[in-house]
Amino acid sequence: MRKVLAIVAVVALIMLVYLGVSAGEIPTFNFLPSSQETAVNTNAANLAGDQVSSEGPLVDLSGIKSIGSKITGYFSQPDQERTTALQNGQCWPVVVNPGFEELIGWDLPITEYTAEYSQEEVYAGNWSVRTGITDPMDNVESWSSVSQLIQIPANINAATLTFHLLPKTSESPNLAIPKDMAEARTAMASAMRANVGDAQWVFVLDQHGNILERLITMRTNSDQWSAYSFDLSAYAGAQVRIYFGSFNNGWDGVTALYVDEVQLTLCADTAPPPTQTPIPSPTVVPTNTPTETAVPTNTPTPTNTPIPTDTPAPTNTPVPTNTAVPTDTPVPTPTPTTEPLVCEEALVDGGFEDMEGWHLPITYYTASYVEAPEPVLAGTYSMRTGITDSADNIESWSSAMQLVNIPANATVADLTFNIYPQTTEPVNLLIPQSFAETMAKSSMMANLGDAQWVFILDRFGNELDRPVAMRSNSQTWELRDYSLLDFRGMSVYIYFGAYNNGWGGITSLHVDEVSLQICTGGPVPVDTQETLLPSLAGDGPLSIRGRLIDSEGVPQAGEVVELDSGLQATTDNSGYYYFNDLEARTYTVSPAADNGLVFVPSSREVVVPPSAGGVDFIGVSATPSPSGG
Repeated sequence: MRKVLAIVAVVALIMLVYLGVSAGEIPTFNFLPSSQETAVNTNAANLAGDQVSSEGPLVDLSGIKSIGSKITGYFSQPDQERTTALQNGQCWPVVVNPGFEELIGWDLPITEYTAEYSQEEVYAGNWSVRTGITDPMDNVESWSSVSQLIQIPANINAATLTFHLLPKTSESPNLAIPKDMAEARTAMASAMRANVGDAQWVFVLDQHGNILERLITMRTNSDQWSAYSFDLSAYAGAQVRIYFGSFNNGWDGVTALYVDEVQLTLCADTAPPPTQTPIPSPTVVPTNTPTETAVPTNTPTPTNTPIPTDTPAPTNTPVPTNTAVPTDTPVPTPTPTTEPLVCEEALVDGGFEDMEGWHLPITYYTASYVEAPEPVLAGTYSMRTGITDSADNIESWSSAMQLVNIPANATVADLTFNIYPQTTEPVNLLIPQSFAETMAKSSMMANLGDAQWVFILDRFGNELDRPVAMRSNSQTWELRDYSLLDFRGMSVYIYFGAYNNGWGGITSLHVDEVSLQICTGGPVPVDTQETLLPSLAGDGPLSIRGRLIDSEGVPQAGEVVELDSGLQATTDNSGYYYFNDLEARTYTVSPAADNGLVFVPSSREVVVPPSAGGVDFIGVSATPSPSGG
């Protein structure tokens, strides 16, 4: 249940006088006043040496030192030279992709209005990230953010966070500024809604998404780049998430925050610990290892050890060479051409016991680690997505995801997971198959119900496939299996989530014991499959999934796809079809020719196990274009 936030007495009085209501009429919130003056924390130095402009709305940085950090600098001019006084010792940067030039390292949660890499406003290089909304036609209640998880070693003596921001807003200055997500959510669901304005935020979060510190809470329209510097040394030894975001209330004006050149510089008396290098591990391209093997290839120079060949006496050893029997060994030598099968677990914390590795985007109803009496398959914790308390019913997306790399040379990439679905949603409501369907505010929304999802996304959050799109109330643990071989050479997100429409019933999806076994080498013998990957041998539900599109990439909805076993499926609005709970055998998959299209190929053979995804078909015109005859 949402907690009513405590209020500072002075701000409470200001708000009550401003709103003209009594304390008993509506909930009270610790909003920042919608002043036109700019306030800066008293222990912040204006390194530009200028007065901060009083023309922009509030930049409130006071009273936020929850764990003792402080601002080490505020730059009011874009061209101001950074002059951070770092302590003695060695210093090194730890942010992956600080200038947003490589499209890696950062998490951009999928929300009503997802943040994106942008070239609209750039401080340096070619790219920045935009959070929030710039087009008034797109105004919708939404959170929009970009963040990165960083480990700060315990042995550092300085941790300096620097970044550049360009804020924009057309929101009315008389609306209050919510200080964080919780306050915005609670206020928007109360009688205070009409008084809640947009906000621009910079937070320090813990690894689970809880706010450790609010570095910046503001709403300003300076429309120019300003640089900031904060001391984060109080978080030595902790994992923290650096978070930049915007909140739009969906009415009045729109608000955005552009971010560029983010860096966290750590200093210590000793050299940077090697443990820092795993942070760029998102570039899981262990393909670097081949380059390492190139170094050993230099070892052929030792092959110059023909000096031992100077020991011609041993040349008498040709007698042993008469043991031509060993020459039979060349027969086994072909086997080295197939590398030995090597398998490893690719997911971090698949049992959710260590509370690490998974990204839980902050939304209206954020996913969370839970323990009994909520459903738990093994160990102490599982992951809850969606809503389990009917009193909390609100339109929301709730998810947990993890980015993994599927090597290009993988011979097995088997994802197994256990899900526990629950719902009280009316059965006559449609089941949305994607984020897009839930965000399209059309007349169909009255017929759109909740959903439980398992998606495979690319690293930018675009949907690649849907292992699960359903609404079930089985209230039992279900083991599912899915092959990711179609995504070899890619970094993909494994996404578990639930969507609630905010009315009718509520829906949740608990997840536990998730595993991604990736193998290289092989081929994989049948007995190896049974011992290493029992789910491939048919112990879990088997499925075939694919998509129908035309030659221009347009999804073909309502098309019938048939298996030679007699089963049929119809494509959804995005062109996807699904066959679940199949028996182990070889299937022929054939789409029906309809709507003037013939699909190529006309059929595909699929062997299960393993479960198969990406069994796609392209429709081409069945008749020549009209020529008047």
